[in-house]
Amino acid sequence: MSTKELHHKMERFIRQAITQKIATPKELTKLKKQFAKKEQIATPSNIEILKSYHRLIEEGKLKAQDGFETLLRKRKIRSLAGVSVITTLTKPF
Repeated sequence: MSTKELHHKMERFIRQAITQKIATPKELTKLKKQFAKKEQIATPSNIEILKSYHRLIEEGKLKAQDGFETLLRKRKIRSLAGVSVITTLTKPF
């Protein structure tokens, strides 16, 4: 598959995600899997989608959407056994 074809497919995916108002990581993952199966391509990573999204904005083919970029960049935070360490620093007296 050529790079041009891949960019075109990514553009269709991004437009579909925005049209469907994807708001959660779970919805995004589901859409990515469905799209990859339909188009017979590997499931696109968030960074690939983000790069294509920025390219479309720069070319003027798409307007920036609130929350879409954040959804692609958001990382889950995990802590060991559900315990998070919080440190408080105070002045010594």
